[in-house]
Amino acid sequence: MHTEAEKNSAVISSDRVEGTAVFDRGGKNIGHVDHVLIEKRGGQATEAVLSVGGFLGMGDEKHCVPWSKLDYDTNLGGYHLNIDEDALREGPRFTSEERHKAYDDNFRSGVHKYYETAQVA
Repeated sequence: MHTEAEKNSAVISSDRVEGTAVFDRGGKNIGHVDHVLIEKRGGQATEAVLSVGGFLGMGDEKHCVPWSKLDYDTNLGGYHLNIDEDALREGPRFTSEERHKAYDDNFRSGVHKYYETAQVA
């Protein structure tokens, strides 16, 4: 249960972000936040890894998107990503077994190039 302070705060606990639904530009649920990457020294969120497809956590793809591309939508109760599912699926991705890719500087650079954003760390 959330307190009023939590509900009205400009910050959110990481455990509340993981599992939050992600919707495409048309409002279609396309997955959920699997985890968030945070720069070690500055503490700024840099990317979100989204879980897309699969069933009960099996067969899903992980899609890395710049954190700046996600916008929390109170009406949807989740994060809004201003692209459609096809564009997300064409972007940088990896399997659950390739989780290490999210930490590779070249991979992360490719994420920011694909989404046309500046890499934070």
